[in-house]
Amino acid sequence: GPARVSPVALVTGGGTGIGAAIARRLAADGYSVAVTGRRPAPIDEVAREIDGLAVVADVGVDADADRAVSETVARFDSLDALVLNAGIGGEGSLLDLDPAVFEGVFRTNVFGALLVARAAMPHLLERRGSVVSIGSVAGMRAAPESLAYCSSKAALAMLTQCIALDHGPAGVRANCVCPGWVRTP
Repeated sequence: GPARVSPVALVTGGGTGIGAAIARRLAADGYSVAVTGRRPAPIDEVAREIDGLAVVADVGVDADADRAVSETVARFDSLDALVLNAGIGGEGSLLDLDPAVFEGVFRTNVFGALLVARAAMPHLLERRGSVVSIGSVAGMRAAPESLAYCSSKAALAMLTQCIALDHGPAGVRANCVCPGWVRTP
């Protein structure tokens, strides 16, 4: 039969840290990989290294989330795996956290995940693909001065469970990985 086309993955926040490591590993495992990020330089560097696609995008912006998926599918013809890794911090407790910071953390960590997953789902359903969100142990246990981050990672874990429940019967798996502290720049 025809040669199997390599599976396709989209990694949000793929320019640095955990996301860059995931992109490199997927490429090493035979995936065609697209990486997103807000800063061109890091994602261009990773994409060049793995012969992938760089899409400058802020996942918390609807048009950017849609474009990240559409450019990935335009370049590689399908989408088998979505890694929801884009995330930001935001320190502070209830009394000293600027509500705008809380909103910004949720925009990237939760709303951004929702927007990209929503754009990707028709393609993932077609391929019976998978979603992996990168949560944190901070989403399961509170940490000091981390109201926004901890709350957002707890929300991301539940968002992932809901995706699994709603779309699992149609063949799309969704799992949330919750790492502890990771040494990154």
